[in-house]
Amino acid sequence: MVEIKYVFALITTEELPLSDFSGKGQWVMVNHKKRGWELPGGGVKDDESFEEAIIREVFEETGINAYIKKEPKKIGSGLLFLMGSSKNFELEELNSTDPVIEEVKWFSQPPQKLAWGQQELKEILKIFN
Repeated sequence: MVEIKYVFALITTEELPLSDFSGKGQWVMVNHKKRGWELPGGGVKDDESFEEAIIREVFEETGINAYIKKEPKKIGSGLLFLMGSSKNFELEELNSTDPVIEEVKWFSQPPQKLAWGQQELKEILKIFN
């Protein structure tokens, strides 16, 4: 059995993004200084649950007070959470306090310089649709 080593979040608008990037659904990505654009997330501290870890990581990397929409899905050694923003996403001021995150944005199309390929992003988007 693979141990969970990290948690990450697909933070979406009310309309889920489609894996072919059509429709109006959007998701949040962070621009990591070394890796490029990726979903927010990170490691789990010894004293926290997976749920506590993802809420903390999302806030640190994006400034969003997020909530969990569905049960997480296991992907490799990570746990993917579908999350929503506690504020209207259009009014949300995205701001990272994490020094390795350069920028935070909402996307409806994959950005350039993805940390991993577009195919992996498509597969992630399919998981909750």
